[in-house]
Amino acid sequence: MEPLSLVLAALAAGATAGLSDTASAAVKDAYEGLRGLIARKLGDGDGDDAELVEYEADPSEENAAVLRARIAEIDAHHDEPIVEAARSVLVLAKADQAGSGKFVNNIEGGVRGFVQGDHANVRMTFGDDDA
Repeated sequence: MEPLSLVLAALAAGATAGLSDTASAAVKDAYEGLRGLIARKLGDGDGDDAELVEYEADPSEENAAVLRARIAEIDAHHDEPIVEAARSVLVLAKADQAGSGKFVNNIEGGVRGFVQGDHANVRMTFGDDDA
């Protein structure tokens, strides 16, 4: 994932986690750290992080596009502490999701059958039925 998408994905994951009662304290803390780094860079010391505040209040496509443009403009996605903080948020958020029953699958060629679920009972037969 390229750095700009990584930062925006982490902001989305962190903002969503911040609204959840089930998100771990580690996810919330990591998000607050990322948010603080970006807010300081956006505001450049003057506290003007309106794009971030607007995105947190309404993570619509329109607000995401505005925030993406602003982050690109200030080159925040090339700031190593911000990129590392974004990675941390995503790793921690993914761990929280896995524990709550949410799954992310990356399936590539060669799969003949796949079942996912908590109480799946499936019989699969591949090849000739006469064998």
